[in-house]
Amino acid sequence: MTTQLAPYQSAIEKSRDKFIAAAGDLLRYEDESIFAMQAIGKTDYSITIANKNPQSVQLAMRNLAATGLTLNPAHSYAYLVPRDGAIVLDLSYKGLIKIATDCGAVLWARADIVYSGDTFTYRGPAAMPDVVCDPFKKDRGEVV
Repeated sequence: MTTQLAPYQSAIEKSRDKFIAAAGDLLRYEDESIFAMQAIGKTDYSITIANKNPQSVQLAMRNLAATGLTLNPAHSYAYLVPRDGAIVLDLSYKGLIKIATDCGAVLWARADIVYSGDTFTYRGPAAMPDVVCDPFKKDRGEVV
């Protein structure tokens, strides 16, 4: 019995050679293709968009390979999301930090959420800000 692939699944498979060429040793196509199938398959909306625009899936896979970031949900570096009738690659703040530290643009980075009930003092781009908060407080206010 032959199982026919959905258009988005075929698009992922068609991206194989260019993905491998672009990713080099940074990513394994076999792993990333599974992560891509999982990401797109999470919602009917994603599947519908991906099947209507399989070329966008191929391009998103090529963009993924070019970044060197993984779709592995345990890392939360990058996501395939439906937007404006296409599947696009979105990088998370964790992915952007990884790129910046891996290329040496920054040595270290950290991201925290600041709430309206916190005391936040910005000390300029070259110094760490001061944040004073009670992390156990039930309502720290709105995200600012």
